[in-house]
Amino acid sequence: MARRASCLKTLQTIQKAGIIWCNRNNVSFSFWDRNAADLLEFIDAFLEKEGYLDIWDDGKIFTISKSLPHDEKLNPFWDVLDNSSNLKIFLRSIDIKDEDLNGTEEKLEEMKNRAEKRKRVVSVCGKDFDNTEDNLSQLYNHIGNF
Repeated sequence: MARRASCLKTLQTIQKAGIIWCNRNNVSFSFWDRNAADLLEFIDAFLEKEGYLDIWDDGKIFTISKSLPHDEKLNPFWDVLDNSSNLKIFLRSIDIKDEDLNGTEEKLEEMKNRAEKRKRVVSVCGKDFDNTEDNLSQLYNHIGNF
């Protein structure tokens, strides 16, 4: 469980760096528009295969994080990531400081909420319906509008 939390923390930092880099370079950050926990699915195979066999220090976690799928629009970002030996060097290489990372918290929370909503929304009678327990009472009205 601790390895998973460490991986998530590293992935969240890379995600924040990706958002900052995209904003600075006028590139769409749609690749990063997901819940950070969803990024774990890209490294789950490593966690399952090696998670209990190796000692997972920050360096190992950073190396595994390089296995994220590489969106072509972000090639310069991925090149720096792939050529960095650790997270601190990577962040320094793309000129991202701690205060920059802290400033992305609100944006990440917004992205997390959108990702969770996308998972909840279902199509009912050809129109999106937010499938939450609180909203189920509105289902009849939703259907009745058609």
